[in-house]
Amino acid sequence: MSAAPWDIYAEQLKNLQYGYPLWVPDPAPQLGPVQLGDVGWIRQGEFIPLFNAFRAAEDAQPWDSVPAQFMPLDTRSLSFFGPREKIGQTLLCSSSIKQREGSASVSAGNNTPSFPSADLAFSFRCRDDAGAVLLLSPSAMSYDVLGEGAIKDYIASNFDGWFRFATEVRQLPLREKDIRFVIGTTKSIRWAVAAFRGRYRNRDGALTGALGALPGSANLSFTISNQSLPSTHWRIGPPTRINGAQDNRGSARIEAAGSTAIETHDQCLFIHSVKAKRRIIPRFLKAGAGPHELPRNFKDPASRQTLSTGDWDDESASEDELSSAHDEASEDTHILRHKFLPKG
Repeated sequence: MSAAPWDIYAEQLKNLQYGYPLWVPDPAPQLGPVQLGDVGWIRQGEFIPLFNAFRAAEDAQPWDSVPAQFMPLDTRSLSFFGPREKIGQTLLCSSSIKQREGSASVSAGNNTPSFPSADLAFSFRCRDDAGAVLLLSPSAMSYDVLGEGAIKDYIASNFDGWFRFATEVRQLPLREKDIRFVIGTTKSIRWAVAAFRGRYRNRDGALTGALGALPGSANLSFTISNQSLPSTHWRIGPPTRINGAQDNRGSARIEAAGSTAIETHDQCLFIHSVKAKRRIIPRFLKAGAGPHELPRNFKDPASRQTLSTGDWDDESASEDELSSAHDEASEDTHILRHKFLPKG
């Protein structure tokens, strides 16, 4: 079981079913916010794009490069929704955190009339040894693309080239199942995240914080059994905004306080994504034979590989497979419905 805070955070909040919880919602200055159609992977709780499948090769791409023979997905067959309010509450907690009755106080502060803040005081008891919280302000907005059939066909036709691009051209140590196609995002403006794992069952804790809109005005205090959570296990954002462009001296420019960019919904809290994986399908089996009659470690030399796609947003980075957040009861059925032979 991973002790990394980003793994604990994803594991504890995935059951909220808003998508995969990102420990690092703030976009890297040189990459920009997570976008619909981004193809990439998650590294230490941060989504990192390889390219965007909705943009042409000559358009702005995250790394100014795309896979060989790249053709963007024709978006005319897709439907786009958003922004629309997705999360109205200020605080989200894992099921292991039980609020103590009458202990919560959530208010809308006011750094300035133009930049309202969110203040929180919250006491709780731990039902388990691990937990996570997300504090956000203002309401989170969702952006989604519908048309999964077209998207899955597109992935199946192009996935081999994407994987070669990631591992051979970009020299990234990725596995096939690491690569995700983003079909939904949930974003806010200001946030704080925290995660813990230890001997905390039946221990009392307290969380106080303020998500001030002005630079330097945000703060967070998280204690369990009168011990403060290590600084490695909580984050507040967005951090000081740094413009990705550089002046002629090579130093980054910090955006001025009060810039309209500070109030943009560009902090991605959750993503919904489609992933691909291969399954080996034997071509020849003994008529009437059941699985119990096959020899151990049976391998059919005439078997073939199929590429299947599905929605797996609740996988923690430390685990190989978990059931789907969208269809937990029938992951295998969902996979079998969408089998595609890879090209080449």
